[in-house]
Amino acid sequence: MVRHCEIVRAQHGGWDEVPDGLCEIVVVCSQCYERSRVRNTHASVTLADLDGLRWKCSMCDEWHAGPLLDLSFDAPAYWSKAKPVGSRWDVLPSGGINKASASFLDEDYCAVDDEHLFVRGLIHLPIVGTGRSFAGACGVLSSPQL
Repeated sequence: MVRHCEIVRAQHGGWDEVPDGLCEIVVVCSQCYERSRVRNTHASVTLADLDGLRWKCSMCDEWHAGPLLDLSFDAPAYWSKAKPVGSRWDVLPSGGINKASASFLDEDYCAVDDEHLFVRGLIHLPIVGTGRSFAGACGVLSSPQL
C-alpha cells in the first residue's frame, strides 16, 4: 500500500473512493503517535558513534577521523580534465578587466565553451538533535540563452 497519503490525495484532487483505496489510514492514540514521532525524528545512531570512522581528504591528502559531514566535487561532469583550468578574467595593463577564455574552472564557477555555465553551492541538511548539518555540494546549470 502507498503510505504517502498526501501525494495520492493531491494527485487525485481530494479524497474520494480512488485515493481512499490507495492509502492506508490508521487511527492511533496520542501515546502511540508520540512514540512514532520520536522514532522518526531521533536516529538510533549518534554522531559520537561515528567518531571512529576514518576518511582521506582528496584536497589535502590527509586522513581525518569522525563523521564525514561535507561532500563536494572538483568539477561538473561536463568539464573535461584535458581542458586547462584557465581563468575567468584577465587584468589588462590599463587596469581594465577582460574575459580570459570561453572555458574556465574555479572554486565557485565553471564555464564550458561559453555554452554550459555552472554555479556551485552547498545544501545544508540539519542533523536532528546535534546542532550540526551535513553539507553537500550542488551545481546549478545555467545557459547564456536564459
